[in-house]
Amino acid sequence: MQEKYASYRNAGALVLLSSRMTEQEKQDVQHSLLFAQLVATNMFPLTSEQDGWYATWQQVLKDNWLRKDWKSFELTPPRKSSDTAMTWLVDYMEGGLESADKGTLAPVLKDIVGRSAADPLIESLRERVQQSIKQDPENEPDPEDEPDFGRFRFLLIVAQPGPRINAAYMTLKSSAVGAINPYAQVFTAANVSGLVEQEFLQLDLAPPLFDPIREILAGHVQPYMDLIEMVTDGQVDDTFMASAD
Repeated sequence: MQEKYASYRNAGALVLLSSRMTEQEKQDVQHSLLFAQLVATNMFPLTSEQDGWYATWQQVLKDNWLRKDWKSFELTPPRKSSDTAMTWLVDYMEGGLESADKGTLAPVLKDIVGRSAADPLIESLRERVQQSIKQDPENEPDPEDEPDFGRFRFLLIVAQPGPRINAAYMTLKSSAVGAINPYAQVFTAANVSGLVEQEFLQLDLAPPLFDPIREILAGHVQPYMDLIEMVTDGQVDDTFMASAD
């Protein structure tokens, strides 16, 4: 039987929650992911060094979650391709999961890829995923210069019972800027500068570390709960937003 997931936007991350998770597990995952992003983004906005953002994000999680697996990969952009950024994310995620039916994740995320750039959900994600790199304001732009580039920071989470967090992170620099749906964008050697960097991180909740701070964490993220939004509903509801019993 295939795993069933519901999908959410959690600040700048896409989060899939297994239908087999308890309400407490769902809440712990969502609160942890939101808090880690808030801390990392406060220290390293998208306009700053991206490696600093990811290192901070994972360190915040590792304060209360135990790392089970980690790996990184550098992808040379293909000269020709029809694969979207979402395809790369899903492929990399499925390669890291210990137990996932192939083809389970893509249908859940199909709704994201199919949305227009003007969709409110895509607009809110784009603010945290995509950032144009401005030219030096002291220099006048030269029409013959290379086109402006943008930095992209993608984060896909698959949460499973335990709870366990599986995170696929991808960052790249591309000339595909403007009001686009970044998840539907096809990135190739023609519009990507340098390599595409990917990282996979797997974490299990550590109850002795997490239980004492659960209520404190809930208080920290409460003012930002509007950054969590359901995208597609599987067999999972959104009662994690309320205090779990």
